[in-house]
Amino acid sequence: MSYQVRSILQWLDTDSSNPVPVFWFKDQFISVQDLRGEVVELHHHLLTLSAKRVALYFEDHYSFVISLLACLYAKKIPVLLSQTKLSRIAIESQHYDLLLSEHTIDQDIDGEVFQPRESLQPVSGDLPALSLQQTIELFTSGSSGHPKKVVKTLQQMDDESRLIAPLLHSRLADSCLLTTVNPCHLYGLTFTVWLPFSLGIPVNRKRVIFPEEFSAHVTNRCYTLITSPAFLKRIDETLPPPPTSLVLSAGGPLDLPVTTKINAWLGVGVDEIYGSTETGVMAHRYRETIERPWRCLPDVRFTPIEDHWLLKSPLVTEVTGLALSDALTFVDDDCFHLAGRLSRLIKLEEKRISLDEIERQVLALEGIIDAAVMAITQRGRKRIAALVVMSAEQEQQWRLNRIATERLWRKTLGIYLEDIAIPRYWRSVTSIPCDALHKRQESRLQELFFETH
Repeated sequence: MSYQVRSILQWLDTDSSNPVPVFWFKDQFISVQDLRGEVVELHHHLLTLSAKRVALYFEDHYSFVISLLACLYAKKIPVLLSQTKLSRIAIESQHYDLLLSEHTIDQDIDGEVFQPRESLQPVSGDLPALSLQQTIELFTSGSSGHPKKVVKTLQQMDDESRLIAPLLHSRLADSCLLTTVNPCHLYGLTFTVWLPFSLGIPVNRKRVIFPEEFSAHVTNRCYTLITSPAFLKRIDETLPPPPTSLVLSAGGPLDLPVTTKINAWLGVGVDEIYGSTETGVMAHRYRETIERPWRCLPDVRFTPIEDHWLLKSPLVTEVTGLALSDALTFVDDDCFHLAGRLSRLIKLEEKRISLDEIERQVLALEGIIDAAVMAITQRGRKRIAALVVMSAEQEQQWRLNRIATERLWRKTLGIYLEDIAIPRYWRSVTSIPCDALHKRQESRLQELFFETH
C-alpha cells in the first residue's frame, strides 16, 4: 500500500475541492480548512503578546493542536508540561511566560493566562513559513520526581514519524484514532498528533478515560487505540468489542496475560513501543499470545559500554550517543529482551539483586494483585521491602494472621529467590501510585512505605 508521510510544513495545506477530515467527534468531522482557520485566529492574537515560551493545558485534543500550531507559526516555543493537574501546571510557572488553557485559573501564577476559545475574534490571513529547526519543550519527571526539560526540534518529530510509519501505516489506514494518553508526553505527541497528521488519520477530539467509553464506539468505523498498560489492564472483556485494527501501548511494562486478553476480545494483538522522552522511539514488538523480543527500528543501534548500553539513533542529536538506564539481553543483532532497569539492580551484602525479579515473584503469590519492591534502610542495614495490593480475601487473611501469612510468602519465594532477596518488610496499600503513563516514582514509593508503617 503506497502512502505519504507529510512534514508538519504541509499539515495545513488545503484543497477546497477535497475537505480532508483531521478530527472527529461522534458523527461530526472537522476538516483541515476549519483547523487552519482557527490556527490563523490564535496565531494573529499571539503575535500581539510578548511571551516567548507558552505552556499548553487542554483536555480537548482539537484545542491542543490549534494552540500548538498557532504557537509555532507565531515563533513561540510550546512548553508541554507532563503534569495532569492544572494546579501542578500553575506551580511550575517558572518554565513558561504564558499559559494557554480552556480552563479558568483560580490561583496566582507568575505568567500570563489566556483562554483562546473564548477570546478570539474571526480574522483571515496567511501563515508564515515554519522552520524545522524550531523547538518544542517537553518535561519528564524521571525517577527523581523533579521536571527535566527535553528539547525536540520539528525535524526530529518529522523524522520519528517517518521511522515509525512503515510499521503501522497499513493498519492505521482507513481507521479513526482514539487515544487515552496525554499529548503533552512525547508518546502522546508522537502518536496522537504527529503520526496521524503526517499520515492523514482523523483523531477523536475527546480523550477516552474509561474502558466503557472505548467499548461504546461500536459503529461501522474501524478504530486505532493509542493507550497505556494501565488502561489495558482495566479492560472488561465482557463489554462489546469495538472494531479495531490497531492497539498501541507504551509507557510501562505490559504483562503477556493482558495482551492475550486483548487479542481474545478484539481479535488483534498489541503493538508496543519502547522509547523515552530523551531517546524517542527505539524499538517495537507485536504480541498476541506468546512472548516476543523487541526489534530495533532502522539505524537504531546499542553498544555495550562498561556496565550500561549506549544508544545511537537517527532521533538522537548527541554525536556520542545516549546512555540507557535499562538492562538489555540481545537475541541477535536486532532483537532483544528488556531485563529491567539498571537502577533496579542493587548490591545487598555483596550480592547483586534484581528488584524487578523479586517483584515478578511477589506478583506470582496467590492473592497479590499488584506490587512494588524496593530497598530500604532501617537501623543502618539495607533490606528488601514490598508494597502490595491484595485481593479482599487475602487482605483479610493477612490482617487476621499476619505472621503466618508472611511466613508462607517467604517460604514460597525461597524456592525462586536467594534468602537475602526475599522481602523482610511488607505493607498493604489500596493501589501503587503511578503517573498517567503507569510509571512509578521511587521517591514516592519510599514515602508511601514509611507512611503506612
